[in-house]
Amino acid sequence: MSTRTAPSSELVTPSGSAPLFSMQNVEVRYGSALALADVSVAVDAASVLAVVGANGAGKSTLARAASGLVPVRSGTITFAGGEYTDYQDIVARPSDISAVAESLAEWIAAQRSPRGASE
Repeated sequence: MSTRTAPSSELVTPSGSAPLFSMQNVEVRYGSALALADVSVAVDAASVLAVVGANGAGKSTLARAASGLVPVRSGTITFAGGEYTDYQDIVARPSDISAVAESLAEWIAAQRSPRGASE
């Protein structure tokens, strides 16, 4: 996955405005396995983001991290002006961002997560 790391003061969307949603320097691990390393992305309001990559590239993990379904080990997530740096803050934020399950088993697992029960 190609990423660009930037300080929050530099992170802007293609329109040049501050993003509605952003992830900066996000790291996610599954046990000792590094799933996302230093990933940054910014999304404008009323825009669509497509994430494309090979199997195992981290696309689903990125969506799960954005929606609070997996713990973010480090980095910052911002949404609508709110900044979330702690996993518990990410889980507690408004449920305006959701991941769509790829399978019934994944959906059942999400329902058992701290966020899944309310979505």
